[in-house]
Amino acid sequence: MGSLGVWIGKKVEQVLGRFETLTEDHDGRLRLFKVERELIWIRRLTLLAWGLALYAENRLHIAGTALLLSGFLYMEGFHWYLHRAGNTARLTRITAAADSILAFTMALTVGGSASPFIPLFYLTIVAAAFRFGARASVNILLLNLFLFLSLVASDLAQGHPVSTAPYVLLYMGVAFALGAMLSNWAAANLHMAINRARDLGRERDRSLSLLRRLMNAQEEERRTLSEDLHDRMGERLFSLGHGLDACVATDIPETVRTQLVGLRRELSSCTSDMRAFMNELRPNVLDELGLCEAVVEYVSSIRAIIPFEIALDLDPDLASWRSRQDAMLFRLIQEAILNARKHSGASRLDIRLKREQQGTSLIIFDNGCGFDPQSVPARHFGLMMMRERAEASGGELKIESTRNAGTRIIIRYGDDHGCTDQGLSYR
Repeated sequence: MGSLGVWIGKKVEQVLGRFETLTEDHDGRLRLFKVERELIWIRRLTLLAWGLALYAENRLHIAGTALLLSGFLYMEGFHWYLHRAGNTARLTRITAAADSILAFTMALTVGGSASPFIPLFYLTIVAAAFRFGARASVNILLLNLFLFLSLVASDLAQGHPVSTAPYVLLYMGVAFALGAMLSNWAAANLHMAINRARDLGRERDRSLSLLRRLMNAQEEERRTLSEDLHDRMGERLFSLGHGLDACVATDIPETVRTQLVGLRRELSSCTSDMRAFMNELRPNVLDELGLCEAVVEYVSSIRAIIPFEIALDLDPDLASWRSRQDAMLFRLIQEAILNARKHSGASRLDIRLKREQQGTSLIIFDNGCGFDPQSVPARHFGLMMMRERAEASGGELKIESTRNAGTRIIIRYGDDHGCTDQGLSYR
């Protein structure tokens, strides 16, 4: 039975030892700092209760008042220094021992081994186990046992009864077991959360990779379809127009000439529509002259049908700029204009493309009705598609909007995404 207890104790220490090491990294220090901020209120209430107990027993003389003030100074000084300390783990370990000494002082001045402050010993053991693991709580357990036995020895020397001492020792053991169990649960849950976060990160990377490939395939299909329309239909439409022009120039009845002229106008309109459709699929100017020229041409082509003014502010340094994000930025501009046309009710929309110190930014803002970015209706997919496009191509999209104050969309790409394989290889 004894060997089994030793084996269980070793296993508990192995599991909780891993949890204890977490207190040395940044996340562990942050967790300890948050725990200490919560414990400050327990310390303050305990010191207040100690002051009331000293007052009730008429012990708030010079020595009692000095002890009480010392306790308050210790507590407030520790929490003040905690905000400036670099080694949070070491500082809180020292404080855990100081808490036990403070509990001993309270019990010594009020009630001895039967003091109402004895449960503070249990609390310090549980708190140490939960904060630092089982091994640290063993040290606090031994310290508390020594301090409590000192109280028992003091009571015996003064002839006071110590009948509650066995129960206190039992409860200290229970507190240690409870603290170790809580620490074990916390360690298991923490490792589980870390593993789940890693799994979610891997799934997100897979999803972004799949989305990137899908958008690559979509853009390639757009370009192929645009080229096919140009190669197959462009020549035929040109031949039809040339033939109609030749027919109109011949000596034919006026009624037939009128019909042919009408057909020629329809053919010209059809050709213009086809060119506009090809431009929507894949603007040739995007590949030939770059993003800035493509945006200027696109905005010029839609000014007549857009119910608001569009102002362009394109950085001259980007006039000859080429990147793997050209097509993506062009699609994001198209989507932003479409969303503003559908939902904003704006009278003006500004598009700014700027070169920044750490990359390139696209800023689109309007003076429309605005909305709450945290409560976008589920049926509105425009913003979601924009965010997915930006993130899949290695960018970051931020939306700033308030009701009746317009909307601002900010898309940023770092320098490492301008000419590397991390972006979308649309060409």
